Amino acid sequence: AYNLIQGNKLATEKAKAIDAPITALFEGPMVALTQIMGATRVLSDLRTNPEVVQKGLEKTTEYCKEMAKMMFEEAQPDNLCLVTLWTNNIILGADEYMKTEGKVMQNVFAPLYKEYNKPMVVHNCADAPHWDLISKWNTQYYSYTFYPEQVNKGSKDHKYLIENYGKDVMFGGEVSPIAFMDNSPENISKIRNDTIALQESVLNTLKENGMQSKYVIATGCEVPPRGPCDTVTAQSYTVAETGPELYKKIMG
Repeated sequence: AYNLIQGNKLATEKAKAIDAPITALFEGPMVALTQIMGATRVLSDLRTNPEVVQKGLEKTTEYCKEMAKMMFEEAQPDNLCLVTLWTNNIILGADEYMKTEGKVMQNVFAPLYKEYNKPMVVHNCADAPHWDLISKWNTQYYSYTFYPEQVNKGSKDHKYLIENYGKDVMFGGEVSPIAFMDNSPENISKIRNDTIALQESVLNTLKENGMQSKYVIATGCEVPPRGPCDTVTAQSYTVAETGPELYKKIMG
């Protein structure tokens, strides 16, 4: 915990020196519990021995709550993103989730973020999140992943999310992190073209829904270890270079 706080504090200081916003990220209580005890065991015990899971969740909740406080007070990033992987219809129903981490998000973390006057920022790279639960903990930014092959199971793209939830929540994600592993000239060119196409689609969707902003071009999860930086740079620079003109062209 100490290293995480100090690392984020150092990163925040360096980011602020170049006038760049920074969002710190850490695991929510349910993710922490499944990392400690193993996902299979925890999810199985939820069915057969839920009291044990609840006791474990209470401990990880207290730990994560103290971590969040230390992040807000010591590291002081602009935002703090909570990882909540188990809000996923394929693994837990919405009712089941609300009996576990869901109630913690609603009763512990939403008030905590409000106390520190910070927006609720959540990351969930599950294939079928409980989209309708987003509002229960006043989420203002939601980092998600889109799985085209899982649409029939509940995976949603920017068009659906902006149309249904975009008035209240800013979304970011959709880009597959695997795309960044290949830094051949052909793939870098593809990344640029795909980024422009995504920007155009997002801007048109925002306009169709009476909005002008509230979406971030981003990966849906972390780029795998040893991923080359030039592919990430290609997307970042493409957004910076083409974004203003595309915005002017589409939004007017």
